[in-house]
Amino acid sequence: MQNGLNGGIEFLFKPAIDMKISRIISRLPAQNFTDTISSNSNYIYSKDTTYIINEYTGVENGQLWKFDFTGSIPGQNNSNFNTSADYTVQ
Repeated sequence: MQNGLNGGIEFLFKPAIDMKISRIISRLPAQNFTDTISSNSNYIYSKDTTYIINEYTGVENGQLWKFDFTGSIPGQNNSNFNTSADYTVQ
């Protein structure tokens, strides 16, 4: 995470391999908050490059955020995936 341009906190991710991501869902379950971001499913997110998910306000230490990624691996058959990552703000 890093400070955002609008006074909030930006959450980041860095793929381990090249991938296409069609949707990212950011969730803060403790506050019943969900934000769905759809992206160009043909865009390839490059491995070892850091990307911004989105900027959020009200982010505080100790919050548990969950991020759900939906996409595919380019060049591989049946490579659709759904994966989740948990992040505790520090």
